[in-house]
Amino acid sequence: MSRGWGRSRHRGFVVLAVLTAAWVTSSVALAQGDRFWTEGAGRPRAGAGGLESFSTLADKVSPAVISLEVRVHGGSGGVDAGQEGMGQGSGFLITADGFALTNHHVVDKASDIRAVLNDGRQFTVRVVGSDASTDLALIQLEGVTGLSVLALGDSAQLKVGDWVLAIGSPLGLQSTVTAGIVSATERRHVHPGREQLYSNFIQTDASINPGNSGGPLLNVAGEVIGINTAINRLGQGIGFAIPINMAKTLLPTLRTRGFVQRSWIGIMIQEIDADLARSFGLTEAMGALVTDVVSGGPGEAAGLESGDVILALDGQKIRTSDELPWLASVAGVDKNVVLTVWRKDKSRKLNLRLAEMPGGATGRPPAEPAPRKSGTGHGIEVQDLKRFSRSDDKGVVVLRIADWSPARSSGLQPGDVVMQVGDAVVEDVAAFDAAVVSKAFHGVVRLKVRRSRSTFYYAFPAPAR
Repeated sequence: MSRGWGRSRHRGFVVLAVLTAAWVTSSVALAQGDRFWTEGAGRPRAGAGGLESFSTLADKVSPAVISLEVRVHGGSGGVDAGQEGMGQGSGFLITADGFALTNHHVVDKASDIRAVLNDGRQFTVRVVGSDASTDLALIQLEGVTGLSVLALGDSAQLKVGDWVLAIGSPLGLQSTVTAGIVSATERRHVHPGREQLYSNFIQTDASINPGNSGGPLLNVAGEVIGINTAINRLGQGIGFAIPINMAKTLLPTLRTRGFVQRSWIGIMIQEIDADLARSFGLTEAMGALVTDVVSGGPGEAAGLESGDVILALDGQKIRTSDELPWLASVAGVDKNVVLTVWRKDKSRKLNLRLAEMPGGATGRPPAEPAPRKSGTGHGIEVQDLKRFSRSDDKGVVVLRIADWSPARSSGLQPGDVVMQVGDAVVEDVAAFDAAVVSKAFHGVVRLKVRRSRSTFYYAFPAPAR
């Protein structure tokens, strides 16, 4: 990490927290009792006088936007051991007694957090709940009442071309207001952070920069419709915000539990294109194609099979395979759901009882993995594919990649299946570890990787022998 503005890079994206010093889903259906925030009135419409003045709108919402100053202890977040670092981000108030939203990566591993209001008042902040998989955090300013709040709108009603306003502290410049439009919605193949598993971003050309992380993206009615999270460092005028409906789904459990307990089906899936759809007898390319069923998982118990196409979960249509993991993860542990499945030219219903997602993916702070003892020094934690699949395919599944590993910058990701190292077929973990050292060519390790339906090659410097 360079000194000055710190950036966490992943596939060309930059999460927006600033580090300095020493180193749109569908409408959310929630019970009224679960809501502790102010709900917006609905999709705004321009009146006879046209669009509301941006200056009037900025004056209205700025008192509820906060600047966050975060102290991080040495040995984490890119800070050298024995030193301290300061981070900066943004947030916004959703209750008069100080509950606010920001990004997980803004407050992650913080030892001390201070909020600065638009009028200069400062308050100590505690983290109420946080979720790395969506990059959301619920915080509270301590010992305050009567604060200004922002209403949460409905991100499902956003249209491409709608005006939006972004407010935050980009580059440390507090209460910066920028305007733009919604450039696109439902950007699901954007994963700016290594832990962020679920994405459905709003894309905007409103100018956002490092330090805007956690700040609100607002519609012309002054309602929050997104949480500013990432920019594409390779392009200009391209920023991404988490849809506020996604945050609403998690807010009640973040407040009561402090983490998100996720449910799962226990399957591997891929996108289904037009040719695949025709081959399965479907009239259109929709749904999630099941490629493998985890042995002993809920999907196996319900009778799911490889080659099934899941068309709906509890009546909610699955348009693309990217929608299913999110819907399954928030449906609820031990909840009984009905899957609509296409199999052998017929639609059928399967009753499935969701289980808790294994492997520390519930949102609890994950334990650090034990150091590998193979001596290869590659920093890649893998597991035999057969542990996750009933197929006879050979390979290993990438579980984690250490921050220091050269494989991280190559493009390798958790969830990838490594099939070959160099020209050697990888059958298990031991073969993988050995091949990383023995199959290096000209000091470079080359991996052949399967990700969904695609195959990729990645290369990185070989570890020292």
